[in-house]
Amino acid sequence: MRRLMLIVAAVLIAPVLAAAQDVAVPGKASTLSMLQTVIPRDPASAGMGAASSLEAGHSAYSAFSNPGIIPFSGEQMDFSFSWQRWQPKTPASSNNFSMGYAYNSGQKFGAALALSMDRIASYDVADGDGIIRGQYQPSNLAIAAGLSWRFIPELAISVTARYMYSNLYDDISFGAPAFDAALTFGKGMFKAAAGVRNLGKAVDGLYPLPSSAFAAVSAFRRFGKSAVEARLEAEDYFYGAFRFAAGASYSYGMLAARLGCNVGSKSPLGDFVSFGLGFAGYSVHVDAAYLCGNGPINGSLCIGIGFSF
Repeated sequence: MRRLMLIVAAVLIAPVLAAAQDVAVPGKASTLSMLQTVIPRDPASAGMGAASSLEAGHSAYSAFSNPGIIPFSGEQMDFSFSWQRWQPKTPASSNNFSMGYAYNSGQKFGAALALSMDRIASYDVADGDGIIRGQYQPSNLAIAAGLSWRFIPELAISVTARYMYSNLYDDISFGAPAFDAALTFGKGMFKAAAGVRNLGKAVDGLYPLPSSAFAAVSAFRRFGKSAVEARLEAEDYFYGAFRFAAGASYSYGMLAARLGCNVGSKSPLGDFVSFGLGFAGYSVHVDAAYLCGNGPINGSLCIGIGFSF
């Protein structure tokens, strides 16, 4: 019975994202686990359709995406903090808090550390007779650390280790490690990256992680006080899902406007369009993004502040 209750709890409240939970993985259960790892934590990238693998301007969150971008960044250090109101129109709505730090050593080596904490909406707890006895608030935690080495001027290699934890009830919780690896290219106005994410064993031997392979390209060009950036990203999940993200940004002086979209078959993020605004100046950057879609993340909001030197 306890095993049954654990499975029911995992199906009902473990996913931070309510979309695309039914998957076909031979020998595994049909529910993905640790989906907090696919949430776009960086509000600048969220405003560009969650195309986050080549976020050179805000590298603090790169431990969640691709630390290989750090040596190509113009900053030596970046520290950022963000808050999200995630999938607010669903029973699994959550307040998410994230922070990240990145260090660029001579544009040759990079290091990143990031932490996220999600407080999911409380649910009713009932006894065997169906009488509600109280409420419980589940939560998620993830911590990631990444290293990168720019071994030639155009190429950097990176590795990331992360640990993810979900608490569903007093003594019902899951934890799992996962690993990423990527190769990042940069030359002039163009950048590209390819790699794998969330490689690891299924939780409890049954619930697979959202493991994937990704590829991304971007282009950035400055014209006096103006600058434009475009990004494309594709991600193939090993359980048979796929997502494609595209984003664009225009900045003038200290202000930026962003637009993006994310589409795919059975993607954990679902389909959505995103809008973003940003300010960067005096070593401070402030960013916000709003997501609109036909799935659970419709109406999600992300706001962040960071400091770059």
